[in-house]
Amino acid sequence: MRLLFYTDPHLGLVRNANTTPASRAKLQKALYEQCLHILDKYQADYTICAGDLFDKFSNPEKTLLQGYHVLSKTHCVIAGNHDVHPSKPAIGTLDALASIGPYPSSVICRPAFDEVEVSYTDYRGVGVCCVPHHTTQGLFEEALDRAMQEQSEYTEFLSNSILVLHCNYDSEFADNETTLNLSPQKAEQLLEHYDYIVMGHEHQPRNLFGGRLIILGNTHPTGFSDISDKRIVIFDDGVPEFHKVWDAASQYTAYDVETIPESTERQFVRIAGSVNSSALADVAKSISSLWKSSPNLLGVKSDVTAVLDDCTEETARVSGETLPQLIAKELRADPDAFGLWEELTSQ
Repeated sequence: MRLLFYTDPHLGLVRNANTTPASRAKLQKALYEQCLHILDKYQADYTICAGDLFDKFSNPEKTLLQGYHVLSKTHCVIAGNHDVHPSKPAIGTLDALASIGPYPSSVICRPAFDEVEVSYTDYRGVGVCCVPHHTTQGLFEEALDRAMQEQSEYTEFLSNSILVLHCNYDSEFADNETTLNLSPQKAEQLLEHYDYIVMGHEHQPRNLFGGRLIILGNTHPTGFSDISDKRIVIFDDGVPEFHKVWDAASQYTAYDVETIPESTERQFVRIAGSVNSSALADVAKSISSLWKSSPNLLGVKSDVTAVLDDCTEETARVSGETLPQLIAKELRADPDAFGLWEELTSQ
């Protein structure tokens, strides 16, 4: 019995920072194709998505169709915080797909507004309990207590048990009733009932409690904030096996501003360092050229700082223009570089 878990594909993502209009579309496509690649390559008896199938509650038709294709290859999807409306009863994309069906034995686990939802399934002797994102911490805690009760009723019939959640773990930022958080104390209590906990929501992967609490991490970076190796987990006869599905070392790199390459095979690039302010226009042109010559590129983050030099300071003083105005004037002849400069200065 092979159970495959993946999480947080964020279909339909729109990331404006550090992208171009063309690369935003490429990133959307990459997130979708990564899902299909995982589901086609890693054959399993059952596949479970631990939340945030979509990046937004409501999505255009193109994204809805992508979700339909992914669901046709996934047996169970739980609602994440992006899939549940936080403040009112409403029908979102995941709700719409749940009513379209049919999918292959699919369960779409999502709570009705202000209600508790827990879905428990016995996959040939392996118990999988899914607790989706809830609208309040109080409802979430109630769902966790119900999950423990469910497991206590099935324990003697099962060879293995897995609890699937979508929430923060021990987060200092989860400081309000609508930001769900699993405390170490609650995790320890849950692990008295379950062999493993698999968690979605946090994009950076890590293992805790001797590997029994698995914060899975998302399947593909959504931007520079979650660059890391990406993985899925397959439970083969109750034993977790991790498979890397995105390699940070080969898909992300940082370049010094003095050595910006003409092109790159990487998906994400960071440019760092400092230059004289008079050279900023050349830096913008180099980054623009990098975009044009690198078809795989999804994001470029500029962490370049400018040092005011005497020449630029004198030019600005005589002309009465600010430094950004001078650079913008120089770049207007190159629309791509000028657009990049406007984007950089607007952040």
